[in-house]
Amino acid sequence: MMSDWLSQTVFFAPNWKWLSLLILLLAGWVLKSMINSVVLKARQSPLKIAEKNPFIPHFLNLDIEKPISWIGLVLFWKASLGFLELSERTSENIFTILKVLLAFYLLRLAYLAVEALGFWLEEHVAKTENTLDDQLAPLATKTLKVFVVVFGILLILQNFGFNVVSVLAGLGLGGLALTLA
Repeated sequence: MMSDWLSQTVFFAPNWKWLSLLILLLAGWVLKSMINSVVLKARQSPLKIAEKNPFIPHFLNLDIEKPISWIGLVLFWKASLGFLELSERTSENIFTILKVLLAFYLLRLAYLAVEALGFWLEEHVAKTENTLDDQLAPLATKTLKVFVVVFGILLILQNFGFNVVSVLAGLGLGGLALTLA
């Protein structure tokens, strides 16, 4: 009786696939919560690596648990959704969404790492007598943040199927034309 219900098709997929998808979604959220709590615990306890690298405490003071837990969740879903044997179009759409989510949260994590680097730089240059480096540290941090955001947007556009190389070439030619004008 239960096997008959599992083999019935609803919305172009058998019930066992829908049930498996629901279990994967719930398991993913449990995994995300576990990763979140592990990262929070790691942020609260001093690490030996933080003593050797002064950048690590600045990074751990930021809200890194959300992007790290989302990265773990997306990777879990990407690994486990292949077992459901969904239709090619459905799995392609789901994997595109998962790639965009992964790129977004990797971008967020890289942005937080640049922010932590900026805090470390400001702390480091405050100890020097030179005032020029006090002005260059925030400039370098902002430049790196812009670079990370632009690179992330290009990565997300590439996941949607845009030819990023031709977009960059077009922007380069447009910039050259603007400069010459």
